[in-house]
Amino acid sequence: MKSYREVAGRIVLQAEFLLSMKARAIYVLVVLVGIVYSLGTVYKAYPIVASFGIIGSMLLEVALIALAAAMFDEISDGTVQMYLAAGLSRLEYVVSWFLVAVVYPAAGITAAMLVPALVVDPATIAMPIVPYTIGGFTPSLLIIAIATCIQILNNVTVALALGLKYKSKGIAYLVLAFLAFLMPLVLSMIVSFLGALAGDYYRYYSLYLLMLPFNPLYSLTIFSSSSPIRLSLTTILSVPAVVALVFFLLALYITRRELEV
Repeated sequence: MKSYREVAGRIVLQAEFLLSMKARAIYVLVVLVGIVYSLGTVYKAYPIVASFGIIGSMLLEVALIALAAAMFDEISDGTVQMYLAAGLSRLEYVVSWFLVAVVYPAAGITAAMLVPALVVDPATIAMPIVPYTIGGFTPSLLIIAIATCIQILNNVTVALALGLKYKSKGIAYLVLAFLAFLMPLVLSMIVSFLGALAGDYYRYYSLYLLMLPFNPLYSLTIFSSSSPIRLSLTTILSVPAVVALVFFLLALYITRRELEV
């Protein structure tokens, strides 16, 4: 029986192989986006900061799903058998992909957002980011970095878990598109439309709670200090983090019980 240290070593080794062979360009993108965001905050280039906020995280999530699509291709064309024949288990194989497509990029974007600011001006870490100011609530660069990390962990993990469930990279793309693009857009349209009909925009504001488990970046602005629904920063960040963990455990369960390669 393999020890936990042996299993962890095999997972990390496989992740390093995948990183070197398939993910270099995407990791360059991760670092560049983080650096631009960080230096934009340091030098108060707020239009750039706003552009690289939610939109930047969305583009990164799409790039990461495109990277993880290689896992589905390897499963469908039988390439995964080569790794399994070398002694790697199905669980180790899938976890290594989660490291490359979810954990490493989330940690990388967080570091890339914070380290340049720490080097140039450490006080910038706690500096309020003006474009996010909604009703007196202005999160700092540190909070935005943490929220970005959690949103990438959440959205990509949910998409990959459901993609594994149905053995389809198309499902993974659809889930990500729904969480990152369609859900915020559709909910905003519904709330605005129903509010206009009722003559009270805030009457259906509670519908935005549907985004809380998946979109901490949106939640930071939607549930601000002046909104009719006030949520604590802990709630906004912890709920999607817990959801990400649940879907990761679901992915492990699917791998052990249902995934056939």
